[in-house]
Amino acid sequence: MPEAPAPPARLPQPAFWADRLVALLARALSYLFGIVVVLSCWDILLDVLFDSPTIWVYEAVTTMIAVAFLIGGAYALQQDAHIRVTPVYDRMPPRLRRIVDILWLLGMQVYIGAFAWFCWDWAWQSVITGETSGTPWNTYTPVVVKCAMLLGCLLLMLQGLANLWRELMALRSERG
Repeated sequence: MPEAPAPPARLPQPAFWADRLVALLARALSYLFGIVVVLSCWDILLDVLFDSPTIWVYEAVTTMIAVAFLIGGAYALQQDAHIRVTPVYDRMPPRLRRIVDILWLLGMQVYIGAFAWFCWDWAWQSVITGETSGTPWNTYTPVVVKCAMLLGCLLLMLQGLANLWRELMALRSERG
């Protein structure tokens, strides 16, 4: 069986201001996972030891995880850690892989752009109506999550454009 060609050399990260912004936000939001663990343990201890669970931890934890994951998509794109059908992709010649990446990034811009359009409406409606969770804690978590969806889409598009630029420049330099 022939050996698969080596993947194209990874481009240095972070290079553009968009890369730095995404990396900074992702690093800052990664601390939310530690906070989630501490709050969850606290709630479990209160429930088990004192039969007195909180009313706010579940909602706070769910919101923090949602925000971190929604923003984390752009970081995964920046780090080239998204999912691929590698048995097919890895067997492609490097130039074809780069072309596939460019086409994928263009398609992603259209899809995420359409999703961002809908997220804008959801977020805006949530903000102007002051949407609350309806739980006993009754916070504005729907507003936070819907705005994070919009921000996540915008960051994905921004990171996608940075990656697209890099791929186009690399394809151009490979050509001659």
